[in-house]
Amino acid sequence: MAHSLLADPGTAAVLRAESVHWPSITLTPSEVCELELQLTGLLGSHDGFVLLRTEIAPAIGDRMALRNAEGLVLAILTVTDFSVEAIRGTLIGIQLPVHFDFGTLRSLPNGLSAGTVAVFADTHHPAHLPTFEALGALEAPLLFVVPAGSADLADNSHFARVRCLRATLSAFATPPTLCVLPLIPGSLPEARETIARHLGACGVFGGPQSPSERTISPDALLPAAADEFARSFPPNSRRGFTVFLTGFSGSGKSTVARVLEARLLELGGREVTLLDGDLVRQRLSSELGFSREHRNLNILRIGYVASVITKNGGAAICAPIAPYDTIRKEVRATIEPLGGFVLVHINTPLEVCEQRDVKGLYAKARAGIVKEFTGISDPYDVPEDATLRLDTTTRTAEACAEAIISHLRAEGFLE
Repeated sequence: MAHSLLADPGTAAVLRAESVHWPSITLTPSEVCELELQLTGLLGSHDGFVLLRTEIAPAIGDRMALRNAEGLVLAILTVTDFSVEAIRGTLIGIQLPVHFDFGTLRSLPNGLSAGTVAVFADTHHPAHLPTFEALGALEAPLLFVVPAGSADLADNSHFARVRCLRATLSAFATPPTLCVLPLIPGSLPEARETIARHLGACGVFGGPQSPSERTISPDALLPAAADEFARSFPPNSRRGFTVFLTGFSGSGKSTVARVLEARLLELGGREVTLLDGDLVRQRLSSELGFSREHRNLNILRIGYVASVITKNGGAAICAPIAPYDTIRKEVRATIEPLGGFVLVHINTPLEVCEQRDVKGLYAKARAGIVKEFTGISDPYDVPEDATLRLDTTTRTAEACAEAIISHLRAEGFLE
């Protein structure tokens, strides 16, 4: 069984108080997951904890406080070795991370029956589970392990997976044991074998690549699980979406966005929010400048607001310049798990945008008055992953909006 590395309460209190005088490292979500597995003894090895860090250069024997994003001290690392790429040390656990999801399932199972087989439901899709036939053929007690590494409470798939699994397991004559662990989905088979052994199971069934797993439709699920699946994963007509327009200043983004806003409000059925670049600058990012760092922060703020709107079933229309590909991709990755994301490149040529120049910004940029201006003194990364490309020199704003509406209808977001 697992052997904990957690200190007794008295020692933990002393170390927590002393840790304010030691260097601190804020762990990433993945590092917190690995640390928790180490502290609970589920990884088995006590050879040390490794951090792939290059920003600090400790000395051997130094003590470092390992903290989560909220600043809580989870463990003390005593450095035993370090290089330009990594820090290795021994651990003393102060406290385990606090989880607010499925509290009763977060406790390690005790007293498993002899011969228990662990089943790792480590896929992102709640309907991607081992077949009942294959599990029934085992004729053994089962322990279902749901990896929830760095689970984001805004990500409904984690909660839906557990709810669907609970409903599915209710059909077993002898209900299997179910637990949720801080394990990154798709972890190496060797890690699953080790964890299963220290949980008290005698072996592992299947895995992410097992031929005994298949993706099944909601219709093939048990009624209770099918109802949960339908509730957790509604059709696109009931999900929110973001339309993210990007392009040069003067390309027509704002006009297309306003027309699209009006058309969606005409159609009705969902709340619509316009996050225009200029308005966001005035109301949400008024303290930011136009350096690359501040531009990125502005786009991330827009993306966050759009993600909340999308998650709650609304329609967000964003119309910033958003010149950098990496940040656009980051915004997409934030929103796509929550609903639809339509990236629209308003690819009006630069010379046309400069001719329009209703704000006089291009003239100031050419004169060197305005610095780091997109298309003149700062680059624009053409989005290779754009869903639609629309040129306002060949289409009216109304026609561009209708093209977006047509795409949303084709994807099922609009009737």
